[in-house]
Amino acid sequence: MTLTPTHNYGKRLTGTGTGLTYTWDAASNRSARSFS
Repeated sequence: MTLTPTHNYGKRLTGTGTGLTYTWDAASNRSARSFS
């Protein structure tokens, strides 16, 4: 599953798919991927 972050800056988007947790912080301009 491909998760695409929107242009909502300053917000953290979290999506879960097939045991994959993807968080994207536009404010810090950082992307982190972690398996749960």
